[in-house]
Amino acid sequence: PEAEGTFAWLAGPWLESSACDAPNVVGWAAMPSDDPASHLVVLLNLEAREVSLELRFPRPGLWLRLADLERVEDIPPHGTNGPDDPLALRVTDEPLRDHRLPPLSGQVYKFHGP
Repeated sequence: PEAEGTFAWLAGPWLESSACDAPNVVGWAAMPSDDPASHLVVLLNLEAREVSLELRFPRPGLWLRLADLERVEDIPPHGTNGPDDPLALRVTDEPLRDHRLPPLSGQVYKFHGP
């Protein structure tokens, strides 16, 4: 999948560019089609402490948090998630610095638009 451009590691202890000191944190982007609306970012923290990451999302724009350990909120028509959600991320071409992952947690983001 990496060679095809449909998958990319964003965080992991084996990555030289990983700006995280925790060995049990992984993150990846799934881009199953050319349609940006299908692009997801998944982040997992298997550490028993909060960690801070520096991440480069696969494209700039608005990314909606679809799920974490406390909630699952889909986009319409199956949910109410949208650009005004306080957990949405506005990502630029620059790395997202100091993104925090709580202990033993996960987050799933979906690209929403520019």
